Amino acid sequence: MRGNKTDRTDARGILQAGCNADLIPVPIKSFDQQQLASVHRFRAGWMGERTRRLNAVRGHLRELGIFIPVGANNVVPAARAAIEDATLRSPTLSSTRHHNKVAIAVANKLTRIVWAVWTNGRPYDKLHSRAA
Repeated sequence: MRGNKTDRTDARGILQAGCNADLIPVPIKSFDQQQLASVHRFRAGWMGERTRRLNAVRGHLRELGIFIPVGANNVVPAARAAIEDATLRSPTLSSTRHHNKVAIAVANKLTRIVWAVWTNGRPYDKLHSRAA
């Protein structure tokens, strides 16, 4: 069928399909086939979201001078090491707070550092500390 989807073109397509003996009907998928396709769509969505998040972590760490190769096998251990390194620098935080709160605090700190680097237009200097 040519043109936009309207009631008229739908009716014309149904009429042509009914009159044309050469058209082979598409078999209807079974319930199991539909469920399997649904699982594959879910998985594809999860994998896409996972890839986006891993790339975001790699990008944030790259801003701080930590370069991680592509792949979840590389990103997850390196991100954990960066968080552990940051928590080792502040032992009072890691010993008195739940590890999820510590991870969020470290992520917030990394975000503030990235923002400061971005707005100042200078590369990150690990040894540089703000004067009190």
